[in-house]
Amino acid sequence: MTRLATRLLTMVLALAAAHGLAAQEPESARRTRVLHLSGELSPREAVRVYSRVSGVIVKLAFRENWPYKTGDVLAEIDPAEYELDVEEARAKLESVESHLAAMEAGGRAEERVRAASEVTGAEAVLNTARMNLDRLTNLFGKKAISQAELDNARRDFEVAEARLVGARKSLALVTAGPRLEERRAQKAEVERARAELNRAELRLSYTRVRAPFDGGIGQRLVDEGAYVLAASSPQASALAVYSNIRTLKAVLDIPEKEMPYVRLGAAARLSVQAAPGSSFPATVSNLYPYVDPKTRSGKLELEVPNPSVRLLPGMFVMAQVDCAATAAGSAAETLAGRLPGIGSRSASSSAPTSRSAIPDPREPARPAQDRP
Repeated sequence: MTRLATRLLTMVLALAAAHGLAAQEPESARRTRVLHLSGELSPREAVRVYSRVSGVIVKLAFRENWPYKTGDVLAEIDPAEYELDVEEARAKLESVESHLAAMEAGGRAEERVRAASEVTGAEAVLNTARMNLDRLTNLFGKKAISQAELDNARRDFEVAEARLVGARKSLALVTAGPRLEERRAQKAEVERARAELNRAELRLSYTRVRAPFDGGIGQRLVDEGAYVLAASSPQASALAVYSNIRTLKAVLDIPEKEMPYVRLGAAARLSVQAAPGSSFPATVSNLYPYVDPKTRSGKLELEVPNPSVRLLPGMFVMAQVDCAATAAGSAAETLAGRLPGIGSRSASSSAPTSRSAIPDPREPARPAQDRP
């Protein structure tokens, strides 16, 4: 065998060996880590339902453990007082709107006719007073009347003249209508009255307490006939505990060293003592971005579909979580999918949307005043 052939054979064997190693590496990289964790189930959504207005409960329209849709009526507060408020606000609005319409119309037709007739009458009185003054002035020149009689005639003329001026001003005001600033002020009164009516109608709508989301009543806290205070009052009491248990969450403690292997959207499986031999699917929906310095552990949250309601809040669960074979290079990579601008968002609809203090390493630093 020639030296050239030997060298070529050596190169082929080396390439084959390298290819075999490269083929084995992805296979090991594809192996997943499985974490065995434990925790407790709780509702994905759970609230205490309050009334937004004060009053007597005249009807509790819900039953415990029954499903309800968003907007369904759960309870009714006595609406009588709030209906009166709506009627009063509506009457006030009609009053100020009528006043504004009269102002913009420039006065009624009969008012303009009356003002014009007053001008005509004042002109007639003034003409009479002028002729009387002229006649008495001539008589006074002939010393046929006294000074007092002439002064009375002059005063009657001045009064008639002032009356005509006033009548003409009244006619001008009736014809022209109110001034611009007066109309603007009246329009503002109309808007204020309309806002009061809207507010009264909104308060009336609050007498029907509605379901905040799809779910059910877990616990009733009041009875019909009880007087409840509005939610804005410090002494307000809740009507019921409302939750959605068709989607649960499980918050699990995860050792600090395992956190870099977790990815949002990863699959998990749960088991509970109440259903031995059964496995329930779940999805990693959140990895809390902090570590407890005392326990050196973090928090992992799973979203657990529960359409058949076989699982209940408070149940103890054992979870198997599929993790990546390799650790993330940074906290940003571990949390990819949750932080704005980092990776792709998880497919889970319940992934948190709040911002985090961890910056995106791909974004240039911005001045503090420019940050959202």
